[in-house]
Amino acid sequence: ADIRRLAWSADGSALAACYAGEHGLRVYDEQGAEIWRESFPGACFNLATSADGKLAAAVAQGYVSLYEARGRQVRATGRI
Repeated sequence: ADIRRLAWSADGSALAACYAGEHGLRVYDEQGAEIWRESFPGACFNLATSADGKLAAAVAQGYVSLYEARGRQVRATGRI
């Protein structure tokens, strides 16, 4: 797997990984168990998190996918 970026959630309960080789986003809990996976049509090159639990993933096709990540809960909230 070709990991491009890693980012911890604000509360430290989840680690997000942005993949270029397998084109996607994965989120893991503190023990390393995968709690979220989403595939993209192209490489994911950057991640950002915020103090209020938001997560953004930049994709090579020119969009940013948005999520809320709190504890073991991750949900997609949109795309810009």
